[in-house]
Amino acid sequence: MFKPTYVFDKVGEITPDFLAKKHIKGLLLDLDNTLTTHNNPIPPQSSLDWLAKMKAAGIKLMIVSNNHAPRVKPFAEQLELDFVPEGKKPLTFGYTKL
Repeated sequence: MFKPTYVFDKVGEITPDFLAKKHIKGLLLDLDNTLTTHNNPIPPQSSLDWLAKMKAAGIKLMIVSNNHAPRVKPFAEQLELDFVPEGKKPLTFGYTKL
């Protein structure tokens, strides 16, 4: 089972500075209730701003979602992020597919 090392209430609380101090160079992101609200096809501006900040800092980003590809693909394409649908989290299936 995959278990997180750090937990944040909101993805926007993660900063490039925090990641640099922890020597973290990439993040695997969830879709619903992380980058957007459940089943929302449009990312909020706060997520767009946060993603731009992460990309500018050179942080590699990828979506790993338990959703099916028809839900994840259009969202990931809007954000120009690679993705793994049907990740079966918290099992490691989606992470080992990378």
